[in-house]
Amino acid sequence: MHFIQQLILLSLLLLTNLTSTYANPTTAALKLGDLLFNEKLLKNTLKGFNIPDAEAIRLSRYARISVNSLTQSRQQSVKNNKELISYIKNLNAESSLDPSTKIKTTDILNASLNKNVDKMSKDDLIRTLSNLYYVAGISGKNIMGVCATCNKETPLIPGLDFIITETNSSTTKNLFTKMINSKDPDILSKDVSGMLRSLGIKDSNLAPIDERPMALFLALKESGSPAQSAYVNAVMQLSQTSAKRNGDREFGDLLEHRLWNNQDLFDNNEFLPEWTKLIQEVSAYKKRTKYSVEKSWEDTLTIRAGHDVDKNTKLQSLLKKGCFMKPK
Repeated sequence: MHFIQQLILLSLLLLTNLTSTYANPTTAALKLGDLLFNEKLLKNTLKGFNIPDAEAIRLSRYARISVNSLTQSRQQSVKNNKELISYIKNLNAESSLDPSTKIKTTDILNASLNKNVDKMSKDDLIRTLSNLYYVAGISGKNIMGVCATCNKETPLIPGLDFIITETNSSTTKNLFTKMINSKDPDILSKDVSGMLRSLGIKDSNLAPIDERPMALFLALKESGSPAQSAYVNAVMQLSQTSAKRNGDREFGDLLEHRLWNNQDLFDNNEFLPEWTKLIQEVSAYKKRTKYSVEKSWEDTLTIRAGHDVDKNTKLQSLLKKGCFMKPK
């Protein structure tokens, strides 16, 4: 990927955070959760809060996909808001998520779903969608939750911390079906922890939302396309921290960045070889300078940007958001 294309894709538009309530006579009697079952109405409601048309369409579609993925995972039909609230309540009781995650994504989500639309603010709606995407990204079928800030397709909307993503790669879809759809979240969590321990990472503290992309990343090393395998190998080389006498390598820096959670990798698209080349440059710089992954990442991108003012402006925006690096 050309440097400027990469930064343009990763640069996000900051939207104004309006907090006024949305009063529409056609929706006033509805609950917020009812909007999730009417894609057109949800889209129009988002537009009423000055969300651009393209993003309103995207977020509405994600809501429909999230609800469908949750019901598919348990083969339980959910046709309205009341049934959705009951479903999420049961999901909370059966979930292996840590207590703080449960409170954030299920209790608050259910309270929001039952809120009257005419009393709803933009913040209420956006945070409800974010929590819905989070729950679906952990417990739904065929989708993953990703950080909204680093997702190149979605502008930065205050309160929208997470969105969902679907892959266009048949290889990734097949792995997803075999590795994730067939397992409960708690089983997948144990499997991922075991894989990370084998790489020398004993205390991963990986968030539940990150376990699916990490599982896919590690699996693509052996089961991915040549381009996907090359990318994974480059990331692993960047993450290597030591080599034991028996030849085994440890990759303690794997969680010091988020390059393992890259939609271009999962989609196996045309940008992947350029990503691999960039990461190899970062790895060589890290090895030469002994700097951290984050410092090496920043310096390498700065070197690539050179004295180009436009590139450096986009670069600073990217670095300020901390995309692809460990959250601070």
